[in-house]
Amino acid sequence: SHELIARNTKLREDVDMLRGIEAELQRSETMLAEAQRVSHVGSWEWQVGGPSITWSEELYRIFGLQPFSLVPTFEGFLALVHEDDRVPLRTVIDKALSTCGQFSTQHRLLLPDGSVRIAECIGSVTSGADGQAERLSGTTQDVTERAKMQEQLLFADRLSTIGTLAAGVAHEINNPLAYVLGNLGYLRQALSELAHKQPGVFSELLEVLSETEEGAGRIRLIVRDLKTFSRPDDAQDRAFAPEAIIESSINMAWNQIRHRSRLVKDFAVTPKVRGNEARFGQVILNLLINAAQAIPEGDARANCIRVT
Repeated sequence: SHELIARNTKLREDVDMLRGIEAELQRSETMLAEAQRVSHVGSWEWQVGGPSITWSEELYRIFGLQPFSLVPTFEGFLALVHEDDRVPLRTVIDKALSTCGQFSTQHRLLLPDGSVRIAECIGSVTSGADGQAERLSGTTQDVTERAKMQEQLLFADRLSTIGTLAAGVAHEINNPLAYVLGNLGYLRQALSELAHKQPGVFSELLEVLSETEEGAGRIRLIVRDLKTFSRPDDAQDRAFAPEAIIESSINMAWNQIRHRSRLVKDFAVTPKVRGNEARFGQVILNLLINAAQAIPEGDARANCIRVT
């Protein structure tokens, strides 16, 4: 009787311990699922050659699916990968399987709603007793926003480099240009005085001179625009007329626009604004270039970009 009571007591203690372990395991699984949801990281595991893959709940969401809405397979997973990335991804996985190694790669996902996301996939192969690949497991994280931010940082870095180059080019052009414009002005004055005495002889020379002055004036505008866009971080905030900066942005983007679209300007009289001219100009320039690149070349008269 005492032995039976002792056994029952031990049994209850074992059951309580198992329940505690089960509750702790449940809490750990809940914490893991929450951590994956917050970090947008999903985990997976595949018994190599097996019919299905085990996905975590978050991995379904990353793939644009309702959690546990289907039994995932390796081929089904590849069908969610962008078609241009399937062969490279399969090559990386096959290499890891053949060497029982690890891999880390990025690829695009084509979700059921048609959107495209960027995923970072990290995997590791576990080998069996025979040294052959037995299990492939790892994580997949949606890094779309991070990739966009990196792209924006690279673009900003390129803009900074271009600005530095533009400042140097503008300085180098500006000095000889001032000399050329000064000489052209002197020639015009001298020819105009001579033209009164012999109008027929000098009329063609004055016409050529006018064209040359127009070209030099255009170069001066380009130099001014380059200086506007150079070194945006060094520029001081000040009051400026937005129309003048928008005109400079149009001049800078004109080569992108002219083969694709007409450009209509509809400027109202506006007060001056306070800020960084170069940064404001870069915003307008980006908008103009984006608009131009959204229009195919070849029929500029049929298209219109309106700046209002």
